[in-house]
Amino acid sequence: MKKRGILIGIALLGIVGLAFAATSIGSGKNTVITSSVPTKSYIALGDSVAAGVGLKTDSDSSACNRTNQSYPVVTAKSLNYSVKNLACSGATLNEGILGKQDVNQLLVTPQIDQLFALAQPNVISVTIGANDAQWTNIIAKCYTSTCGSDADTVAVNDKLATVTVNIQKFLTSVKDHYKNNPPTVLLTGYYQVFPVASATCTDLKGIDQSELTWGRQQQAAIGTTIESAAKDFSFAKYVPLDFTGHELCSSDSWVQGISDKQPYHPTEAGQAAIARQVAQVITGTANK
Repeated sequence: MKKRGILIGIALLGIVGLAFAATSIGSGKNTVITSSVPTKSYIALGDSVAAGVGLKTDSDSSACNRTNQSYPVVTAKSLNYSVKNLACSGATLNEGILGKQDVNQLLVTPQIDQLFALAQPNVISVTIGANDAQWTNIIAKCYTSTCGSDADTVAVNDKLATVTVNIQKFLTSVKDHYKNNPPTVLLTGYYQVFPVASATCTDLKGIDQSELTWGRQQQAAIGTTIESAAKDFSFAKYVPLDFTGHELCSSDSWVQGISDKQPYHPTEAGQAAIARQVAQVITGTANK
C-alpha cells in the first residue's frame, strides 16, 4: 500500500507598488533596471500557482495566500508595470473566476467582478484549470493507490470539457465588457511536476514509471485544453510553462517537494522562471 498524502492548491497575485530598483528575473544576465513610474498596468487572476503560495513574503492580509514572490509580481517589476493580483488559492473557473469562492469560511468576490471594477489594464494574466481538473486528487491517487486506468483518463477528460466551456465564457465576458477592445489576456498552462523518468528520491516514493508517464500526459492535457479554448479569441494568448530539467527529484528542482510548505507548487526559482516566460510573451520576444 502506498503512503503519501498530498496538498495542492492554486491562486493569483497581490497589490504591489513598484519603486526604483534593479530587479533580476532568474539569472543576473537578465537584470532589468526599472524606473519609479510604472509604464503600463497589469492585473493577474487565477489560482495558487499565480498567488505564489508557500513562499516567504505575504503580499496582503487576504485569505488567498498571495506572496510577493509570485510570478505576476516578479513579471511586473521586470517590465516596470503596476500590478494588482486578484488570484486566490484554491480557485476554479466556477468558484473563483466566474463565481464567488469560499476561502477559509470567507466569501471572496468573483475575480472577474473585481477585474471589471477596475480601470482597463494593458495586460491580464490568468492561471486556472488545474483545480477544475481536480489535479490534487490525481496526484493523491498516484501516491496512495494506483492511477492511470482508462476510467481515470475518462474522468479527467470529462472535467476538461467543462474547463473549455468556462474559459470561453470568461473570454466572452471580457470581450463584451471592454466593448470589443479588450486588453491582451495571457492564459498560462502548467509546468510538469513529474520528471520523464522515475528517480530515486522521497518526493517520488510510491510512484512507478507508468504512473509518472500518465501523470505527465494528464498535466499536458490540461495545457492543451486551455490553449484550444482560447484559440477563437484574438486578444488571448496561450503561454506554455516549461520546467524541463527542473521537475521533482532533479538536482535543481523548481517544484516544492513533499516536505515543503506547499507541495507541487513552484519554488521561488520556479516563480521567477514563469515570470521570464510570461514577460517574453508580453514583450513579444518569445521564440526569438
